[in-house]
Amino acid sequence: MIANQDFSNIPNCKFFVAMHPDVSTTEEILRHLAQYLVKEGCVKTSYADAVLKREYEYPTGLKLNGLYNVALAHAGSEYVNENAIIVGVLGKPIDFHLMEDPDCTISVHIVFMFSAIDFDSINYFVRKLTEEVLLKSEIVDQITNFQQEEQVYSLLKPILFVFSE
Repeated sequence: MIANQDFSNIPNCKFFVAMHPDVSTTEEILRHLAQYLVKEGCVKTSYADAVLKREYEYPTGLKLNGLYNVALAHAGSEYVNENAIIVGVLGKPIDFHLMEDPDCTISVHIVFMFSAIDFDSINYFVRKLTEEVLLKSEIVDQITNFQQEEQVYSLLKPILFVFSE
């Protein structure tokens, strides 16, 4: 895992990358990423269960226009100690229920999990991810094809943690 704690735009924000974790289900990847955030002190021990509950009630699978799909997993701020984002790049896709049609599933290649202490932070993460990553299929393709955490980290850090002018 790669971490950096020095992002000035979001106070006390941490950023992590998990490459090809050994998981094969939605629950396994969500627990894996959440447990890392717990270990780093970003979220409470109840965070993983809260993410899973939210995923069941409000699925986060997002079908993109390119070759790869993503999930945007998170839980409420009551489970959060500090702002963080962890990007899980999967070695093989995992089925997630579709955000806009929970009866359908899609194969997800990247899971973005964020913990946000307030509504402004949630808006920041969603806006930056949508505008600067998810709407740009070439970036999603790059992330999916990278083999090392450092590559993902180097690509996403300046995108996610610098406000556009």
